[in-house]
Amino acid sequence: MAAALLEQCEQLVREGLRRDYVPRQSLEPVLRGRLDFAAQVSRRYGQLDQLHVRAFDREPDIWDNRVLGTALRVARTLATQADLVRDLHTIADAFPQAPTPDAALRALDRTRYTRLNARYRTAHIWARLLLRGGGVTDLLTDHGSMADGLLLAMPALWEAVVRRVATEAAAPHGGHLVPSSGATDITVRGDLGNTSAWGP
Repeated sequence: MAAALLEQCEQLVREGLRRDYVPRQSLEPVLRGRLDFAAQVSRRYGQLDQLHVRAFDREPDIWDNRVLGTALRVARTLATQADLVRDLHTIADAFPQAPTPDAALRALDRTRYTRLNARYRTAHIWARLLLRGGGVTDLLTDHGSMADGLLLAMPALWEAVVRRVATEAAAPHGGHLVPSSGATDITVRGDLGNTSAWGP
């Protein structure tokens, strides 16, 4: 799972991480964004040499990237191969990190995919598996789905598979399938005493 997550994250970094508008408060020499009047009056006492501003900057510090950064750091602690650990450490520096793994899982549960973040879906699946401990947690949860049966004639299907594999294996060597009968048939004895014979 760690190697699969690494591969997906490397691809995202190559393509460029998704950026979105993130609110920032900063002290600037010029007005950029909105002036924070309360902070300007209470912290700068009306001085205008430095301005407390609120602005939106396009940055990669968004939840789509944070969950991957958190999963990469978790994967780094679980990996045992030195090369994999090194590569996970290198790529993790490109991603911001969520405050906790639980916060990352909550963000994953809230994630809705659009055309903007659809390319993150596979990486998020690997991240979710790693953050949840590598297994399914809701296998026995009733989601209201009905389980219907699908019955196949398995002996006939298996015979068709063996016939096809034998044909494909013989063809490159100039061979061909010869129908058999009698003593050269393949005899199958089932566990309930049913016996059937067939030949390719």
